[in-house]
Amino acid sequence: MVTHLSSSLQLPASGQKMFPRILDQIEEIMSKQVATAKPDDHLVTAAKTMLERKIGCVVVVEQEKVVGIVTQSDLVKCAALGHDPNNTLVRDIMSSPPVTCTAQAPVEEAYAHMRRNNIRHLPIVDKAGALVGIVTMKDLISFGKLIL
Repeated sequence: MVTHLSSSLQLPASGQKMFPRILDQIEEIMSKQVATAKPDDHLVTAAKTMLERKIGCVVVVEQEKVVGIVTQSDLVKCAALGHDPNNTLVRDIMSSPPVTCTAQAPVEEAYAHMRRNNIRHLPIVDKAGALVGIVTMKDLISFGKLIL
């Protein structure tokens, strides 16, 4: 059986978006519960946090400012290089300076920022650089802002 679309279906005019703007700013979809680590923490502590919380990164914070990020990829690199996570500090493998974004940034801008920098985790900071949330590529996809 073949189903045809009704002729009453109206597609948006050229230049208009096909989907309505429900969520505009990152603060509307960011997670406010962010796993963090300190630069002087041992890597095994950060890895255990990621394992227990079933997450892909921890944001590294020092004096309330975001100074880096440790991702699953960083852990794999560390293991491949033969580093002992019990004796390796977070500061030794974290990506720094981290790529961040403000909570007021448009969702599309955050996505472009993540694509340009080839990252899947984006810490969200306030004007002073303090951590206020995080957005992941998975979050963006889940909230339907991207059609892949």
